[in-house]
Amino acid sequence: MDPHRVEINLEGYVEGEFNLDSLRMGYRYSPWEERNGEFHQGILCNDRVVRAVLKRQKGKLWLCLESNSALSSEETEWLRERVIYCLGLKDDLSPLYELAKGDGNLKKTLVALPGYRLKSAPTLYETIISAMLSQNCSVQALFSMRKRLIKTVGRRERINNVIIYAFPLPEEIQSAPKETLMKARLYYRTKFIRGVASGLSSGFLRQLELISPEEGIKALGSPKGIGDYTASVFTALELTR
Repeated sequence: MDPHRVEINLEGYVEGEFNLDSLRMGYRYSPWEERNGEFHQGILCNDRVVRAVLKRQKGKLWLCLESNSALSSEETEWLRERVIYCLGLKDDLSPLYELAKGDGNLKKTLVALPGYRLKSAPTLYETIISAMLSQNCSVQALFSMRKRLIKTVGRRERINNVIIYAFPLPEEIQSAPKETLMKARLYYRTKFIRGVASGLSSGFLRQLELISPEEGIKALGSPKGIGDYTASVFTALELTR
């Protein structure tokens, strides 16, 4: 099946400088996989997997969306805005660079990582679950657990002869048999993640976007398994507060 393909020039959406190579660096919960100089990620959109590809072409930043059925204009816009948000392309870094003028270490970091921005996940629930996975482990261990969880419970689709996976929905994690989740080797986190998934309704997630960071941290404490650390990381990385 030939995939439906939409290409979007992102240059007009970038505030300041953005270094595509920074997708290989730094602390991030939603890593983009690199293939042949391009970065890709599977995103679930209206119950189907869409392959999002980022690349530099003639000096410009492009987003390519591929799916096995045509995307509507509303879906294309939602995917574009999600990727822009995930990459922090609209973030104004000028206050950070101003602050760096008086901090030698921060200045060196920004020179080493020009245009570096905090990266978030496409969805709120993905960031919450990834934050839980990240506790008491290295970044590489986090990435390995995320990948195993996605491949064990997530959606899978072949697009342009490439198998693409998308992060599982909370209800897919909750309904997965215990034996299936154990294959993801999340260790002691398994029971907590399954419990939290049951409390991540769409209404609860929408509420998090509207309330203050302090209220959000308090609200996130209601599903068992989310502590202050996970809640604080979530409000910083996903809600950028």
